[in-house]
Amino acid sequence: MAKLTDDEANMLKKLMAKREAPDAPAVGRSISVSIDLGDEAQVRRAQRLGLLDSDEAESNGAEAEGESEGDEKPKRRGYFDD
Repeated sequence: MAKLTDDEANMLKKLMAKREAPDAPAVGRSISVSIDLGDEAQVRRAQRLGLLDSDEAESNGAEAEGESEGDEKPKRRGYFDD
């Protein structure tokens, strides 16, 4: 069997220690973005960055102007309704 030199033996010790060491924790990354759909500059910037496409901007803009389906009153009577 071949004998290791001192440099090779030190390198082997370092590599064995690295193999035994635990892995680093995973890094989670997230970002939160707020876009004012009434501001055309913000909408263009969001589209340029790929955060918003033109279809989303148009549909969200319609909802912001009060044209959404959520403005309808519920059909079921509530407890406090007269």
